[in-house]
Amino acid sequence: MKGNKNIFILGVLLIVSLSAIFALSFNWSPAANTTGSTEVSSTTLATTNDSTVVKEGPYGNTSSNITVAYIVGVHPRESASHQAIIESIHDSDSSLEKRYYLYIINAPLYQNNYPQERMNGQLLTNKYVVPDIINNSYQLAVDVHSSNGSYPFNRFIFAPARGNKSISIALELEDKISWLKYYYPPNPSSIEYVTLPLIQNGIPSIVYEAYKDDSNTTTKEHAREFIKVIDTSQLWG
Repeated sequence: MKGNKNIFILGVLLIVSLSAIFALSFNWSPAANTTGSTEVSSTTLATTNDSTVVKEGPYGNTSSNITVAYIVGVHPRESASHQAIIESIHDSDSSLEKRYYLYIINAPLYQNNYPQERMNGQLLTNKYVVPDIINNSYQLAVDVHSSNGSYPFNRFIFAPARGNKSISIALELEDKISWLKYYYPPNPSSIEYVTLPLIQNGIPSIVYEAYKDDSNTTTKEHAREFIKVIDTSQLWG
């Protein structure tokens, strides 16, 4: 009985040893994720006494020759639309066909000086974001905002100047998104500091206005759809 027991133990040890050798002959580590960006970095472009300007990316297909910039935070009180775009780019990273950068203006609310609050974000964008986008020759820039519902349409898109695909991409978005209209509002405040100088320097640029009274869920769903239409656009060939 003792001899049989020893033989049994040796057999078990042999099986365990062979199993270990067999397992080691294969790579059992999870396969590397080859989709999406593996090179995302965060760079602080500017720091003031109460604000920062941060550039994140690249997201999506880092080999793409089409690069899109999303500018968020120009007007601090419109943060729901900004956050929806940021989260949607993060969430969609592995499936995006084009390359993306986020330009995030982190600026405070000035409770007693609303005009200065807006101007602060506009000046920061003009001084730090606009030159970086121009220097990198991106194919599109999107300035993200939220409307307050005082216009004929709650959610809309517009290009502040004609030419270099700005109008074309805005009209494509209107055509493919049922809840989005092309509408040029009277006296938009940010275009002078953001999208107009970009267009004047050869960067197609549009303004996207979400609706501030939409739920966070709806705003996020809209952001995802908006991003997808741009990502699959064939305007760049």
